[in-house]
Amino acid sequence: NGYDEEEFRGLRRSSNGAGKFRVVDTGLLSTKQDSASAIRIRIKRAFGLDYEPLDVGFDTRSPAYVLTAVESLLDARPELTSRLQLVFAGSFSDLDRQAFSEFRYPEALEILESVPSEAAQQLCMDADLLLLLQVDMRRDGQEECLCIPGKLYNYLRTGRPILAALDSRDVAEVLRTTGGGTVVGPRDVDAIRNAIETTMDRKGEREQSVEPSRELLKYERRALTRELASIVRAVRTE
Repeated sequence: NGYDEEEFRGLRRSSNGAGKFRVVDTGLLSTKQDSASAIRIRIKRAFGLDYEPLDVGFDTRSPAYVLTAVESLLDARPELTSRLQLVFAGSFSDLDRQAFSEFRYPEALEILESVPSEAAQQLCMDADLLLLLQVDMRRDGQEECLCIPGKLYNYLRTGRPILAALDSRDVAEVLRTTGGGTVVGPRDVDAIRNAIETTMDRKGEREQSVEPSRELLKYERRALTRELASIVRAVRTE
């Protein structure tokens, strides 16, 4: 995974005329496992084909914990209701839509259906905080995330701060080395709330550049391709 610099060519952060603090999530939300995947897993386990099964919690890619965190924040600080705007753009399940409909501050919530890639990138560029959610993967009770969400790299390229509500040492390391954001537990409502509140209160202290840093440039796909080619050449010469 990585980002494609061409997708960001010509994109610029636009001003937020409404003065809102925009918390944005783009892409797939997944409150539950689809039935076809569940059937495949049950068949594999029944025939002993899955020797080291992962315990996967799909609820952690649901918007429910973030919505609960924001409700708690606005209950405590109602003056923020007119300033805060949650934006979810992508593909949603019926349970996701139910969570949206039950959110007690609908004026602070904007739901967009799937949008073209360029429009999604612009949404991210204009965000004040980007949400990164991922399914929870564990083996024998220990975190074992098998993949880094691909959109992490696009998020990083925007230069906007990221709130990663997930359990992944790999994601945490990427964010640490790039200075891209904060990692909290995916079900830790208090930590999610505190991260959003802190970022809101600090808005304007340090606007991040929209140009990629040296640390981030190594995740550009052309750089990754060059690195892979170098490794292949080194192996061939051994």
